[in-house]
Amino acid sequence: MKKNVRDSIPLLIYGLAALAVMTAIFCFSQQEGAKSYELSKSVLDGVKEHGLDVFTPVISLDGSQTDGGTHFRLEGRKWGHFYLFALLGAVEFLWWEKFIRVKSRPKGLLDRFLTAAALAFDFCLIYACADEFHQRFIDSREGKPLDVVYDALGFGLSILAVLLIFALAALAVKIKRRIKAGKD
Repeated sequence: MKKNVRDSIPLLIYGLAALAVMTAIFCFSQQEGAKSYELSKSVLDGVKEHGLDVFTPVISLDGSQTDGGTHFRLEGRKWGHFYLFALLGAVEFLWWEKFIRVKSRPKGLLDRFLTAAALAFDFCLIYACADEFHQRFIDSREGKPLDVVYDALGFGLSILAVLLIFALAALAVKIKRRIKAGKD
């Protein structure tokens, strides 16, 4: 198989995966408020029923215990934002990293990884803003800027995690090469 074709296959796979996640996000955002609430409630009930609610804890950064006001509170449906955009962030990082490696061949791994992370973050942020804007046109839904924060927590942390995994893997390869060179 030619190198160009071999390099294009992961780009296609990562691109299709990103498109699938973006389609899922769009479809969830397209639901009217009551239907979205019922779907979220049934998913959260299932999560609690199977003891998986450890993955959806209530986190309140301002110390408040109520839902009123404009405080930051990550719970229930907001975890859907977090996890879907975390998946999008990871896939976008993989796509951009492979794209940069194939198309521009930057000098140095760290430069490639940081560039991929920045591009993935920017793309996800734009998509999160577009998603909230889109919700303004759906019955009984509203676009909330705070939801972009939940989305950004998801994709930001996942991009950072994948970036760290790539950096540690590259460091491990470098150390292995030095050890091997020292034995020769």
